[in-house]
Amino acid sequence: MDVEVNYLIHKQRGGIAKRTEQRSGATIRLGRGTQNEVYLPDPRVPLEAATIEPRQGGYFIEAAGTAELRVKDAPTRSALLAVGDKFAIGPYDLELVAAEAEGHDIGVNVVLARPLGDDLARLQANSRTSLAATRLSKRAMAWLFFLAIFAGFLGVPVASYFMPAGAPGNHGRIWDTAWVSGEISSPHKFIGEKCDTCHQQAFVMVQDNTCTSCHTSLHNHADPKLFQLAALTETRCATCHKEHEGPQPVTLNRQEFCADCHADFGNKAPASKLLPVGDFAKAHPQFQASVVTDPAGPAVQRAALPELPPADVMQQIKAAASIDAKRDLWQEAVAAGGVPMPQENSGLKFPHDKHLTAGGVRSPTGKVEMQCTTCHVTEAGGELIRPISMERDCASCHRLHFDPAVPNRTVPHGKPDEVQDMLRDFYAGVALKGGYADPTAPAIVRRRPGTELQEAERQEALAWAEGRAQSAIDAVMGKSICGSCHTVTQDEASRAWTVAPVRVAQRWLPKGGFHHASHDTVACQSCHLAEISNTSADVLLPGIGTCQTCHGSEASVDKVPSPCVTCHIYHRPDMPPQHASGATAWAPPDADAMKLAARPHP
Repeated sequence: MDVEVNYLIHKQRGGIAKRTEQRSGATIRLGRGTQNEVYLPDPRVPLEAATIEPRQGGYFIEAAGTAELRVKDAPTRSALLAVGDKFAIGPYDLELVAAEAEGHDIGVNVVLARPLGDDLARLQANSRTSLAATRLSKRAMAWLFFLAIFAGFLGVPVASYFMPAGAPGNHGRIWDTAWVSGEISSPHKFIGEKCDTCHQQAFVMVQDNTCTSCHTSLHNHADPKLFQLAALTETRCATCHKEHEGPQPVTLNRQEFCADCHADFGNKAPASKLLPVGDFAKAHPQFQASVVTDPAGPAVQRAALPELPPADVMQQIKAAASIDAKRDLWQEAVAAGGVPMPQENSGLKFPHDKHLTAGGVRSPTGKVEMQCTTCHVTEAGGELIRPISMERDCASCHRLHFDPAVPNRTVPHGKPDEVQDMLRDFYAGVALKGGYADPTAPAIVRRRPGTELQEAERQEALAWAEGRAQSAIDAVMGKSICGSCHTVTQDEASRAWTVAPVRVAQRWLPKGGFHHASHDTVACQSCHLAEISNTSADVLLPGIGTCQTCHGSEASVDKVPSPCVTCHIYHRPDMPPQHASGATAWAPPDADAMKLAARPHP
């Protein structure tokens, strides 16, 4: 509705002054607030006094709140107005008139009929509304309060601090709690009011050795002998750990603290092989996995990860008729991306595709439908996947039986020498005891248990036991049992078997933290294409592009905000302790071992 508002003022010498404003809105509001279309500035008018809106047959006016409304000299809460009708709000007389300007629906004449007059002037004359009316100087009062505050909150606390302990009138430190800038954090609540626990010197910032006297297990961010950077050696603990901020984390986790160094890392630390990083979504290099290349070493090397193929290619891969066809399409897509799939030599043989076959896999109890979580279970903390155990995860299907005549006996899953010694001891015991049920065995072994043996019979039984044990050893250690998962070799002369060492990486990305429990709503196959992998050498990790589909920059609103501390920590456990000078010397650990053992806790 478009309205023409006419403010009318009666002059002392006669005549009327008029000021016209055009306003529009679905509802015309009247009141002292400046947001109203009809502005009535007298202090006796409420901020929102009434509203006018078009209705069938006229214009409907309604009072707001407790405002007083009079229509045709009669008090009312609402009424239907027509052109020519008069109404009053507080000291104002208003009239609904026809609009003079073209395109306007209606006009409203506004007249201040009952001004305040001399009452306001008399009230102001009898009131002291300024400091000057009290005959006091602003400057003098300012200096007076400044000196009082200075003496009370600086002079008295400082004097009480330096007063000798036995001096008369020394009642301890007075009013120094006024200097506390904020509530102490929750981890440090146990300190209470013992400020000198951290503030050990007056008017001196908290020193790093004060922090490390309690936090003795903190480690450096990098080896200080290799990287002599001021950002590492001269930065105070309190630069990143802000106290007296209330129940907030004491660590500043903003991305800029990390990017300040790492965005231009090549120039600041040329000796480092780390790539520059500034933002996860816009300036982060491809992930590099630490892959075991020699489990006996152990030797580890870092290799870049390939990206998952585009969505349309992934649909083609999933729609392929066979596992081999799916794997061929996958390898073609990876090759097209220019980054090959890293290969790991863990010493194990394990085809994921055969264990994830649709319809289930064969087991002693029938077909079993396996999922990734059948074997891969997160640890109690939810960060890492629990290491695979033969006894817990594999033995229900892969039973280590060695003789049909004794179906309840199995060989232990352990050292090859112990397995071979156990089989020789077992068959020697069977031969000497008797009662062996195999019809192909000699009579001396199948005799009634407990029958005494002559020396010649004893030697015959033991000769059979040695041969039978070696046959069982060859069967167990060969391709049928041990060799199905391990790399095994046999010495031709001694016929002794050995199993290649096994080393499975617990962390392919040791410098980054990933919590599986935080991603339990996402299917494993969304990131790990295990169903098309026919060898345990495949490192089934996704590239950074997969993570960037959900995770964005620190300030992202349409993705999960992911600053550096989402995946990385500052105090690295594989670095020397960050103690004060004179602390215990630190010996660097085995580098390859630490790459796989370091466990950051974001």
